[in-house]
Amino acid sequence: MSIRRLEELEVATPPSGVMALSVARHTTETGAEPEVKPLHERRAKLIHNLVDELSLEVKNWGGTDAPRSSEIVTLLVVALAPAVVSAAATIIAAWIGRPAEVPSASQNLLGVKLTRADGQELTVTYVNMKQGEAAGLIEAFMRGSHQ
Repeated sequence: MSIRRLEELEVATPPSGVMALSVARHTTETGAEPEVKPLHERRAKLIHNLVDELSLEVKNWGGTDAPRSSEIVTLLVVALAPAVVSAAATIIAAWIGRPAEVPSASQNLLGVKLTRADGQELTVTYVNMKQGEAAGLIEAFMRGSHQ
C-alpha cells in the first residue's frame, strides 16, 4: 500500500458528534493474506487497546475485526471528551512508524486519517510527520482548532 492511498482515501463526513478514524496498516511485498494477517491483527489490537483504555464509544468498527485484512479500516467514534483528547492523540501518534525490516513483524502502522463532522481531514503518516509533532497536531485537530 502506498501512502498516497491513505492520503487520497475518501471518507464520508461523519455525523455531528462523531469522528472518523481511518487506520492504515503497513504492507508486505506480495500482499498475500498470510503475510498481511499479522499486520491486520496488530492494528486491531492497537485499536481495541485505545478504545478500552479511554472508554471510547465506537459507532462502527469499519472492518477492524474482519477475518480478511484490508489496507485501511475506518472507525466511527463518538467525539472524545476534552479530558481524553490529549491521551488519545499521544496514543495514536505513537502507533505511526516506519515498517520493520520484515514487514509482517512491524509493530507500527503506516498512518491515520482523521475526519471531523465539519468535513475537515488530517492525514498523518510515518513519512510526513515527526513523532514529536504528530501528537500535538492530532490533538489540535481533535479539539477542532486545526484546519
